[in-house]
Amino acid sequence: MSETTPDALFGVDVDRAKDALEWLWDHRDEIAHVAETLPSLLDSAGNSITAAGGGAHTAADLLIGTPERPGAKGLAEVAAKTLRSCEKELAELHELLDDLADRLDAINLPGVGTVFDQAAGKLRDGSARVDRVADGMHGVASTLTQLGGSLGEAAGGLRNAGDHLTDTGTTLRSLLADTPKPAPKPAPKAAPKAAPKAAAAGSVGSIGELLEQSD
Repeated sequence: MSETTPDALFGVDVDRAKDALEWLWDHRDEIAHVAETLPSLLDSAGNSITAAGGGAHTAADLLIGTPERPGAKGLAEVAAKTLRSCEKELAELHELLDDLADRLDAINLPGVGTVFDQAAGKLRDGSARVDRVADGMHGVASTLTQLGGSLGEAAGGLRNAGDHLTDTGTTLRSLLADTPKPAPKPAPKAAPKAAPKAAAAGSVGSIGELLEQSD
């Protein structure tokens, strides 16, 4: 056969193939170690990722709540609803104080008109304060409503992340089922069972010979 070129052997670069074989031979112990520890690494990674998914679900439950326990979103919505109810009551009180002040102003009795006017003024001051408190409650209620919506969105994102993490962990652990378990080593007492070792030694020798011939 004439001199070997990169394309002479089915288009394979013989030098690169030789380098690859030498690398595999030099690192055979490390490769065997990785193959042995890979199942435990997959199992550990799968468990950790699944646990992270469960943690994300728990965090989502704290935010959005469950049928048995309200979450932060539900509490924010309840607080906003309560404040809006208080705002409504204060608005009615504001109207009542203003109406009462108008009635006092309408009283024109000689000698006591000034007293009623002063009382009406105080009522209007109190009504204005009630109105300001109601406005403040309205702002807080609006903020809590927005917060509840944001918490709901965050909880949805956490749930999705938890689902993906759990699926990933399950996939990693499922790889273990597809990983072939090493066959039990035969007892060294039966001569016929030593044949595989001899074959393996022959394979090792053939690889070494192949590398020497390629030089």
